[in-house]
Amino acid sequence: MSRISALIIRRRESMDYLRDLKGPRSWGNNDRNNMLDLFLVFSGGAELYRCPVQTVANHPEARERDTIAPGRFGLRLGVDPRLFSGRINGIVGAYDLEGDWTDYASVQPDDLARWLQHDTRLPKAKPSDPDVIVTTRVAWSAGCIVHHPDDLARVNEIFNAAGKRAGDVIPCELVVV
Repeated sequence: MSRISALIIRRRESMDYLRDLKGPRSWGNNDRNNMLDLFLVFSGGAELYRCPVQTVANHPEARERDTIAPGRFGLRLGVDPRLFSGRINGIVGAYDLEGDWTDYASVQPDDLARWLQHDTRLPKAKPSDPDVIVTTRVAWSAGCIVHHPDDLARVNEIFNAAGKRAGDVIPCELVVV
């Protein structure tokens, strides 16, 4: 298989995520225009897969400026899932809207939170039943690229089929339309 890469297309409307512009950032107010962006996987120049994603930091406890800025970056495959389920990937070498850079550990010098590619499953509960998938009402991003669980699983299957393994970095570009 040729070189695998990803293109993320953010729609301008995604930045307009507040239902009430005068209201507070909250679970009930930050869910407008959710999952309008697209994640596309390419092999060479051929599109292999596309799916909707959330790329704007709409999580009530996040800062909107933690949203990944347009430009090139990488996805480091198979990072430690910690509280997440399934295989997640780290966003590396990206800038956010305030100009902070994410390093190879997917963190920024002034913020120890991680910038990730993950899905909408709720954080792991203890004890957890691996056969039960519970997702959030909407995709909540704190600067992450958030997928539906089936879509992230498919994206990771494509990466695996291309011979990509944990630690490999997939080149990506985010554009705004």
